[in-house]
Amino acid sequence: MAESLLLFWTLAVILITANVFFPFKSPHNSLQNFLSFCSGWLAGDLTFHTLILNLGVISLFSFFISMTPLVIFLIGVHVVCGTALLTRLFLLFRLQESLLLQVEQTFPVSENTGSTITAMKSAHMNWQTYWNPLQLLVERQVSCLLDIVFYEDESVCLKLDLYKPVSSLNNAPVLLQIHGGGWSMGSRHHGIPLMVEMAAQGWLCVSISYRLSPEVAFPEHLIDCKRAIRWIHEKGPEYGADPSSIFVVGESAGAHLAALSALTPNRDEYQPGFEAVNTSLQGCVAFYGVYDFIAPFAKKTAYPALAQHLEQIVMQCSMSENRILFEKASPVYCLEQGVVPFLLIHGANDSMVPIEESLRFYHHLRKKQASFTTFLRLPLTQHGFDTLPSPVTQAVIPAIRQYLLQLRATIQVHNNLS
Repeated sequence: MAESLLLFWTLAVILITANVFFPFKSPHNSLQNFLSFCSGWLAGDLTFHTLILNLGVISLFSFFISMTPLVIFLIGVHVVCGTALLTRLFLLFRLQESLLLQVEQTFPVSENTGSTITAMKSAHMNWQTYWNPLQLLVERQVSCLLDIVFYEDESVCLKLDLYKPVSSLNNAPVLLQIHGGGWSMGSRHHGIPLMVEMAAQGWLCVSISYRLSPEVAFPEHLIDCKRAIRWIHEKGPEYGADPSSIFVVGESAGAHLAALSALTPNRDEYQPGFEAVNTSLQGCVAFYGVYDFIAPFAKKTAYPALAQHLEQIVMQCSMSENRILFEKASPVYCLEQGVVPFLLIHGANDSMVPIEESLRFYHHLRKKQASFTTFLRLPLTQHGFDTLPSPVTQAVIPAIRQYLLQLRATIQVHNNLS
């Protein structure tokens, strides 16, 4: 009996390990994609936790079964799987330098902006925060102000969290964080590692909530994001913010909303009751987002699982009967409105949103000659990689930090020259 259980456990470990490298995803099955994402994210981002758990299970089995040739072979399989996962981590540890190089190549070499990013390449893996993410706030000397109401009426109360240095701020740039979750779930507490890092660099970071589907349909999510921008203009200076220097970051569904927020400034239909507020943004960082609501329905790029979710949950209408609305909800169709700089980031092994989604959007941005726009492809990386201070997160954050600091410095130089 114990030998059969060990065989079953070994097969499960083989499948989980294989899914990290070759995700078992399908454009037709949302449940399969979700399970692939969950197992790939847990084994990939929490590799050491996974290996410790597996070691404990194997040790437990060793007390109840004798070392037959089959058992020795199965233990060898576990060693191979563990070695594969550790090899992946070793490769990802070396990712930071190449990402920083890509970001550096995005900007022209200039005496005016080059000094902004000194000492960026000195970052290393922080094992303390890997094992204890709560240590982030203490170690970086960042304070967090929770549950600040930024919009309220009879039916809704929207809140945000502020991340700022312990020291006081004055005219600090703002990073607006929009969480993911398929437009129907998620929390503004996502993405804390990046918020803490940028706050430690002297930024005011604002992580917001917005109404979720199916309670609301598009464009209500976007309207709530614009309401947060209005709050930054009206109340942000009280916390040391510079409302003329707002950048936005989002992941998954949040990346979609972040991109739309950046590409639709000052649009009356998305600013009911506050049409006069300037909602323009200076740049956008988007993780593994959905940028084209039409593509999932097209033959060449069909993704029925996503198409069904969009029609039934997000848009709550048929694409064939409301194509114009689906186009308005697609950042790729909003590029005529004006293009701000974009940093697009996507994992090559994403089970929830194919990397081709970001690649197509990136090519459209390049056709529009979007300045200071770049794309970072993360090998062997799953959806949601930035949730915890994992090795991938700690490799990516220095590149994002460098991009935002360099972009702001470049904008300041251009403004001073104009």
